[in-house]
Order: sequence, then C-alpha cells, then structure tokens
Amino acid sequence: MKRLILILCLVVSFSLVFASQSYEINYNSEVNDSKTFGPLQFDTVLLKINATEEGICKYSTSKGIDYENMAGNFDQTDGEISYLNLVDLTDGVHKYYIKCNNTLYEPGELEVIFRINSLVTGKILLSENSPLKSGDLEITLVTSKVVSQTPILSYSVDGTSDNPIVLFGSGKTWKGYLVLDKELGEGVLSFQMKAVDLEGRQGTELTLGNSFQYDMVKPKMIADIEATSYKGKIELNWHFEEDVDEFNIYRSTIENPGYVDYYKTTSSEDYTDTDVELGKTYYYKVSAVDYAGNEGELSVSVSGTPLKTDSDEVEGGLDPSLFGKVDSFLSEIESVKEKVEEIDVSLFTEKEQELFEKLKLKDSLNKAKNDLISLESSVEKYREQDLSRTELENKIQSSRTRLGIIEKSVPSVIEITKEESRIEEFDEEFILENLNRVNSFLEEKDLEKSLEQSFELAKENNLKIESYFYQAEVKFLDGTVKDFFIVKRDLKSSLEKSENSFFIEEIPSSLINEGKMSVKNLDYDFLTDNVLSFGSDSKNIFYYFEEISNFENLKEIESGFVSIYEAEENSGGSITGFFVFENSEKSYTWIAVLIFLVSIGAYFLYSRMNNFSDDYFRVLNKINGSIDLLKKNELKKSKGIYFEVKDIYRGLNSNEKQNIYGKIENLYNNIAIIEIEKGLEELKKTKDRELLKKLEKMYENLSSLHKNKISDLFEKIRSEVENEK
Repeated sequence: MKRLILILCLVVSFSLVFASQSYEINYNSEVNDSKTFGPLQFDTVLLKINATEEGICKYSTSKGIDYENMAGNFDQTDGEISYLNLVDLTDGVHKYYIKCNNTLYEPGELEVIFRINSLVTGKILLSENSPLKSGDLEITLVTSKVVSQTPILSYSVDGTSDNPIVLFGSGKTWKGYLVLDKELGEGVLSFQMKAVDLEGRQGTELTLGNSFQYDMVKPKMIADIEATSYKGKIELNWHFEEDVDEFNIYRSTIENPGYVDYYKTTSSEDYTDTDVELGKTYYYKVSAVDYAGNEGELSVSVSGTPLKTDSDEVEGGLDPSLFGKVDSFLSEIESVKEKVEEIDVSLFTEKEQELFEKLKLKDSLNKAKNDLISLESSVEKYREQDLSRTELENKIQSSRTRLGIIEKSVPSVIEITKEESRIEEFDEEFILENLNRVNSFLEEKDLEKSLEQSFELAKENNLKIESYFYQAEVKFLDGTVKDFFIVKRDLKSSLEKSENSFFIEEIPSSLINEGKMSVKNLDYDFLTDNVLSFGSDSKNIFYYFEEISNFENLKEIESGFVSIYEAEENSGGSITGFFVFENSEKSYTWIAVLIFLVSIGAYFLYSRMNNFSDDYFRVLNKINGSIDLLKKNELKKSKGIYFEVKDIYRGLNSNEKQNIYGKIENLYNNIAIIEIEKGLEELKKTKDRELLKKLEKMYENLSSLHKNKISDLFEKIRSEVENEK
C-alpha cells in the first residue's frame, strides 16, 4: 500500500526563471536595412516585424540568401505583423537576416543584430541524491560566468527562514557544507543565490537544483510477522501498510538478533529461507527501509525449526487424525474450482461478451481462479504444521471465510435485459452551454467563433456519435444478482488529440446522486459534479451505474462535442479563464513563479482509505498556496496557480476528483470575486455598459454562497450604470 506522508511545514521558493526582451521593427520590402540592439541581459528576444503590406516573413543566419531558400519561418503572422521568438541565445553577437514577401519579386533584406551579455546564473549539485537523509551534505555551486566576488548562497527548510551557507572556491566553482538534522522530518530544502559578474551585474537565477526533497522519518516497526516451519525450509511472512523500498532480514541461531546479524534484503513481504540445517532453530527480525534509505526499528523476534526429511525422526507436523478435516475442506475448494471452470464466456452473445470484458468481469473471473489456487496451496500446507485441533479449526474457519469472499467475486452469467440506441444530434444550445463550462469567460465574439468551429470540426472529420444504453443483469457464483446500467458511445471520426476540443457528457444530477458511477476511460475530467469531458481523440466512451432505479433515466444523458476558438490565445486576449481589467501592455516579459508547497495537515487516515496519488497532494498544496497569495493581494500569481491546478486535475482518478472538486470551485469563486470587485471600481468611473455585461456574466457563474458576499455592491453599481442617461 502506498506510504502516506504527514507533513506539517510550509515551504516557499521564489525564483525569477525567465526574462525576455521585445523589439518592434518596421520593414520595407523595397529597402535593405540594418538594426542593432544590445547589450541584452537575457537569452530570449521577441521580434515584431511591421511590414508595409501583408506577406510571409522568413529569416536566415546567413546574409544574401534568396527568399525562396530561407529555411527559417516566423512563429506567427497576423496581416502585416509577424512575430519571431528567439530563445536560448548564447553570449555574443547574433545576426539574423529577414525578408517578407507576397510578390514574385525578391524583397529587400533586413539585418537584425543582437549582442547578448546575459546575467550570471547558477546550478546546485549535491553529494547525495534526493530524497536527502540526515547527516553532512556537500553543496557545489557552479556559476555560468566567472564572478567578481564570492556568491551568496542561502537555504530554507521551512519556507520562511533564510540561512546562509559559507562558500569556498574561485572562478565558476564554489563549495559549501550543510548538516541536516534528523529531527527535520520530511519536507523540501530550497536554495537561493546572488552572484555578481565581472561587470558588477547581479544574477539570482538557479537553473538547476533550486530545491530538493529530504526525508529523515524512519518507517514504523513491523508488528505483524510470523515464521512457519516446513520440511527443509522456514517461511517468513509479514504485513506492512506503508509504501517502502525494501525490507532487511536479520537472522541468528541465538535469540533476539540485532543489526549486526544482517542476512538478506527483499522487496516482497515474505521470504523462504532454504539455507538452513535440519533440526536447528533460527531466529529472525525484519525492518522496513524507505526510498530515502531510512531504516525502521527491528520487528519482534520470530523463530522456526526446519523439519527433517525423514518423518520418523521428526516430531511435529499435523496429527494424522486431523488430516480428514483438511481433506474435507480441500474438497469444498475443489467444488468451487469446478464451478468456476464450468463458466464458459463463449456461450454469451457477442454484445454480452463485450460488456463482460468492459465491466472488468473477465478480470474478476481470472483473479478468482488464481485466488482459489493460492488458497488451496495454503490449506494443503496445514498437514505440515504442528497444530492443535483448535488451532486447525480456527485456520480452516478463516480460510472458509476467504473462500466465501472469492465466491462472491465470481461472475457466472451476464444477461442484457434492456437495450436501446440512437444517433446523437449536435445541438447548438448544448454546445453553447458546455463551451461556457469549459471556459466560463469567453467573450461573445469568441463564443460565436467557438460554436462555429465546433460544427465545422464535426463536419470536416465526419463525426458521428452512436449511443447504446444497456441494463445488464450479472449473477455471481454465490447466488447474488447485481444490475449494471451502462452507457456506451462509439465516436466515429478522424479527430486528433487537441487540448481545446472535447467530447462532453451531461448527466442528470438525479443519476449522480442515486447511483454509484464508474468511468472506464482513462482520459476524462469533471467540469462540474455532473458534466464530464473526454479527449478529442477518444474513439469510445464507456461508463456505468449501479443501484439506480430506472433504465429510462439513461436516455436523459446528453452527449456532444465542443471546440474552443483559440485565435487570441497568443495576443493576451480574454480566453485565459478570467477577465483582466488592467490596461493591456505590449510587453512580452513574463515571469514564472514556483509554487508554494504547503502543509497537507491531518489527511493521514483519510488518504490511507482512498490511496490518493502524489498529484492529488500536489493539487492540495497548490490550492492552499493560491489562497495564501490571494490574502497577500497577489492576484496574478494566484490565478497562475489556479490554471496549473486545472491541468493536474485532469489526470486524477474519479475518486480524487470528487474529493477535491469543491476546493477548486471555492478557489475559482474567490479569485472571481476579486476580479469582479476590481471591475466594479472601474465601472463606477467609466459607466461602460460592455464592461457591465462581462461583469454580469462573471457574477452569474458564482456559487450562491459567493454571490451573497458581493450581491449588495454589485446590484448597487449595476443600478447606477443602468440609470445613467
């Protein structure tokens, strides 16, 4: 089982990762021209070429190349304006030769010269691999340039404290040392750097190794362990709930072995020791070792004595008078095995076979066969164990309970009791409604273009959605019966994967609330509690309900296809998911801020039950970090984290999504309220009715609880604008 982490620390890492320069240059196809820029501090440059007429721009790093032979193409062209983003430029002079043309004549050549003199950056290398353990740690800082003085390097283990590290070295290579205390527990060690180059300019960016995980928490002691003696061997079995890397086994012929008695290492929770002498008693202890190399305490001591091959020399083993009880129970197991073997899936209809496989019933059948073989093997070994009558009866009773569980899991018959099908129609109202769910803040023009694009893509790719609805009755080997209510869509099209196009399933809330739902597709997401999206390259959709009362309710589920128009995505338009009220700037400098890693709190027992993934905890961390940013009025950074959360959320399983959806929705509403408040302040000054429409749209998408927080102010200012003559 996955080892769960209980962390109570807040770690903050700030880093200005990228910076860029942008330059706007006028271009005349009839004139040869030259432009020089620099020195520039960063390694990324965005060129905007304003041509006198519409045309396609190309570039080359060699002078005098004919337009047709130029290999470099611009990233984007919008009428007379073309954009080229140059990245990873090294220090020195870079020359680019540009031509734009829409005629048969050779255009003029624009020479653009950049001189790059970037700020110093650093890389952190450690003497140990992550996750780090307690003890001495050697740190190496490698700077991108020779520095004029010793760099300043500091570290943080709690997100707030800033502790200096003494560095020794020269030129580009500097070393320091750090002692990690075993009391630190688990968390993240982050580094910050300041370095000054020979020109007196300071750089702070760490391009590698700005943060590392550390783990000083030892695994728990193994409590559930036993040793069983057999002929010529001793079997060790233990149970451990944490997710660890391996187990160390310690063996001695003297009671109470210690760490000096190391014997073997294994990754499984059992071990068969065959390197034994008959009749000699061996004592064992086992410890767990986690992925950071932390070893837990040794378990309690267990012992075993391998039985001799010659039965008349061996005392022990099951009393022959009890063999009948073992044989009788083995007959029960054999009877169940015969019933399982008689299940012939090929006798089902073709549709029933398909549903049997998609519902994972075939997997359940195969697993039951393996479980029966394993149970039979365990019971046969009872003969070799020195058990009293009571001990044997207790073991058989425990195994009989296990046999009953296996019988309950064996599907023996599947029968389709109801079936209907239809071809889905593409409904404009359905598409519009779900375009707003996918992106709640599309402007009217983009909404119309998205609607048009959705229909065009469906037509161009010959999209056809064939829907099938089934009620299937499954009987299990123990006599229980279960009904499955199934929705199956065949998506016939040539659509490819796109991050802006989705198949949508809108399920009535009554179905969600009434029945237990399972989705078999891997690529899906919850847009709301009852609306699912699937990837545009999906070829089929399959999900089912248990415990619902009416098959007819399945036909109320609506299905369709939507595609978001993305033309304005690169120009800073409104399709970011939030309406931004600040004046648009033509600067292309952008900042990426590393996220807050925050406390997970008391999720130990809860996550243990649900086996949550690392991505689930990443989403929790990011949500808490985004909320903290909102409290500090850092709206832009908070929104950036919100969009990161949405991307990770798509990859979570359905159980994780259901548990975390309310937190994401609450974060969205809190960000939206701040946006609306900013817009209302602007609206009080401008009385702009177009702005009012956008704010009304955002307001209507708030939850009822969040609407109440802002309703008085919103209605007051809306009334003032509507009454303005």
